[in-house]
Amino acid sequence: METEKEHVLTRPGIWIRLIHLTAPLSTYAFFFDDADFKHTLLTLTTGSVELSFKDHSDTAKVSEIHYLDDDCLIKGADSDSVVKFWLLRFSESYAQATTYKVVAEASIELLQGQRFPILADSDTFKILKRLLQLLHKHQEYTTSAYSATICELTFNLLFSCFAELHQMISIGGSKRLLRKELVALRFYNLLNRYATKHHDVRYYAQELCMAQGNLAKVIKEVTGKAPKIIIEEHLIRITKEMLDSTVVSIYIIAEETGFKSSSAFISFFKAQTGKSPNEYRNRNIR
Repeated sequence: METEKEHVLTRPGIWIRLIHLTAPLSTYAFFFDDADFKHTLLTLTTGSVELSFKDHSDTAKVSEIHYLDDDCLIKGADSDSVVKFWLLRFSESYAQATTYKVVAEASIELLQGQRFPILADSDTFKILKRLLQLLHKHQEYTTSAYSATICELTFNLLFSCFAELHQMISIGGSKRLLRKELVALRFYNLLNRYATKHHDVRYYAQELCMAQGNLAKVIKEVTGKAPKIIIEEHLIRITKEMLDSTVVSIYIIAEETGFKSSSAFISFFKAQTGKSPNEYRNRNIR
C-alpha cells in the first residue's frame, strides 16, 4: 500500500487523505474510532474495492460515496489494478462549528439517515474531486493566513454537494430532481422558516450560497415567479391569517412579521391587496 506523505495537522477535528492501493499490497485496514472522528466518508476515484465489515460486506465503485461506521478492511477488487480513494474524517464538534446553518440542516439529515452509498453523476463527481483536493491542500498548508477560511468554505461546499445528491435519491424514492428544482425547494424551506424575519432576496441568496441574480433566475425558471413576488405573497398569506384569526393590534402584527414599523406594514399590505389591514379585517362587518 502506498499513501501520500503524512503531515502533522494543527487544525483538529478533521482528517483527509488520498489513499493509493497498488499490487501486491492492495489492502487498507480502516479502524473506526468515534472518540476523535465520528464520521468517515470514502469517495472512490479509481478502480473498485471490497469493503469488509464485521457483519457484512459491500463493493465501492468510482463516483460512489460510502459512509464507514465500523472497522473495515478495504481491498482492491482487482489485485492487478491501481485503486485510489479519498478518506474524509471529521468530528461532530468540527461539523457543528464549521457548517453554515442551511448546510448543517441538510448534513444532519444526510448523516443521521446514512442513506449510502450515494452515486454522483459525472459533472458533480468532477466538482467533488476538486473540492476534496482543495480541502486536502489547505489542511496541509496550515500556516497560510487563509487556510482556515478556505477549509471552512470548502467543507460547506462539499457537504452541499453530498446533501444535494442525497436529496436526489431520497425524495420519496422517486425520480431524481434537477438541481434547479432542489434550489427552489431549499428556497421555499427557508422562506417557511424565516419569512417573518427576512423580506429581502439577498438574505436567501446568501443562505443558499448563490448570487442574488442567479437565485432570481432559477426561481423564475422553476416557478414562473420572481423570488421577491413569492416572498411578498407569503407575507400577505401570513398577515391575512393573523388578521382573520386574532384580535392583536396592527402594531403587533407588523412587529411579529418583521416590518420596521406599523406604517411600513400598512403601506405594504395596501399596495398588495388594495385595502388597509383594518379594512381587510373589518371587511365582513356591516
